[in-house]
Amino acid sequence: MIEFPNVSREFRSLVSRRQDLNTFLGSVFAALGIFLQNTLQGSLPEGLKSIEEHIFLFYSTMLMVPSLILALRMARLHGGMVINGMLFARLLSDQDFTRKWNVERAAAHNYFGVSFLQFLLVDFIAAFSAAVLTLSLGAAVASALVAGLAVFLGWLVLHFRFHHQAVAQARRLIAAETFATARREDWEAHVSGSLEDANHDLIGYVGFAGLIIFSVFEVMSGLGQIKTNHLPDLQAAHVRIYGPQAYTLLM
Repeated sequence: MIEFPNVSREFRSLVSRRQDLNTFLGSVFAALGIFLQNTLQGSLPEGLKSIEEHIFLFYSTMLMVPSLILALRMARLHGGMVINGMLFARLLSDQDFTRKWNVERAAAHNYFGVSFLQFLLVDFIAAFSAAVLTLSLGAAVASALVAGLAVFLGWLVLHFRFHHQAVAQARRLIAAETFATARREDWEAHVSGSLEDANHDLIGYVGFAGLIIFSVFEVMSGLGQIKTNHLPDLQAAHVRIYGPQAYTLLM
C-alpha cells in the first residue's frame, strides 16, 4: 500500500540530493577556474609544469567528466521526482481538503520547472567543456561546435528517455498498488516542509550562482596574462580574443 507520508518523504529527499549535486558542480567549476588561472600565469610548481602544454585539454576533461556524470544523475533524479509526483497526485486526486490533483498533468514534462532547467545548465557546461576539449586537440572551430552540440543533444535525449520511463513506471505502480487515504495533517506537514526546502534551495542557488560568477571572472581576468613556460594547447591570441566571449556566454 502506498501512503502519503512515504511519498512526501521520498520526494523531499530527491529535492535535497539534486541541490547537493548543484553545490558540488559549482565547487568543481570554481576550483578548476582558479587552477586554470594559476597555470596560465605560470604559477604551478615544478612537478606540475608539464600540464602547461596541455592545460586546456586537462581543464576541459576535468570539467566535462563530472558534468556529464552529474547531468545523468540529475536526469535520473528527475525521473524519481516524476514517479513520486504522479503518486502524490494520485493520493490527492479525491481529497476534499485541497484542490483536485490530476495524474496526467503530473506526468507532463515541465519545460520551465527547476528540475529541467538545472539539468539544462549542467548539460550546457558539459557541452562547453566538450567544445574546448575538441579545440585543444587541434580541431577546427566548426568541429568543436559540432562536438559541443552533439554532447548537449545526446544528454538531452537521455533526459527525455528517463522521463518517459519514469512515467511508464509510475502508471504501472498506480494500476497495481492500493493507495491509503491521505490525511489533512500529513498534507499540511508536507506543505510546511516543502516551504522550508524551498528556502534552503534558494540559498543554495544563490551560492551556486556566486561560485559560477566568481569562477568566470577569475578565469577572464587571467586570460590576458598568459605567462606559461610552455606553449599551451590553444593559441594565446585566440584565448585572449575569444576566451572572454565564451565565458561570458557560459555565465
